[in-house]
Amino acid sequence: MLGVATQSPDYLAGEIARLELPYDLLSDEHFELQRALNIPLLPVEAGGRPVFRRITLVCQQARVIKVFYPVFPPSANAGEVLSWIKTQPAGGQR
Repeated sequence: MLGVATQSPDYLAGEIARLELPYDLLSDEHFELQRALNIPLLPVEAGGRPVFRRITLVCQQARVIKVFYPVFPPSANAGEVLSWIKTQPAGGQR
């Protein structure tokens, strides 16, 4: 699992430590992923940068195979994703 945010790698390293995240955060500070996948942005900023709307992408073999959007409430998203994964054929083949 990875997170992606628009802030710089240095800023995100601090956030990983501060929040004690159990996963890495990748920087999309130049909005390349955001533009390529048309990920919506919130009308607010964090660390002086626009923020992604919460979205969960399930990827397999370098392809997005499922999109969960909108993610609300955020606290229920992990369970929703796990439920979906359990319905998929063995081996994850689609």
